[in-house]
Amino acid sequence: MSQKKLARFDPALMTSRLGLAGPYAVATLHRPANVDSPEAAGRLVAALHELASRLPVVLPLHPRGRATLTAAGLLGVPGIQVVDPLGYLEFLSLVRGAAVVVSAAETGRDRPKRAVELLGIGEGHTHEHIFAALGFS
Repeated sequence: MSQKKLARFDPALMTSRLGLAGPYAVATLHRPANVDSPEAAGRLVAALHELASRLPVVLPLHPRGRATLTAAGLLGVPGIQVVDPLGYLEFLSLVRGAAVVVSAAETGRDRPKRAVELLGIGEGHTHEHIFAALGFS
């Protein structure tokens, strides 16, 4: 992608709007297998709690998973900033500035490679895998 086109995805657009200073993570959790099951939602929320204890997490939350993830304890956790779904430019700007992007493994295969760490979570992945990849013990 050319520098001119890449400039459209300016991380400062979102970091200033969300009050982010320093490294942060972006999480996307919307696959039915992850957000329709209370058990799966509980595992994901536990992983986000752990990640948020080390790095601020921004979660643009699709309405589909809000009730299940809220019941699993997502809201009110220091370090996790839940926002309404974002538009394309806003989301890519946020992702471009992220130190870590946590998404379903299937989603990750669909995204272009870029200078952030893209780590899968969901089936076959646990928060232990993510923290090991990030160098956290």
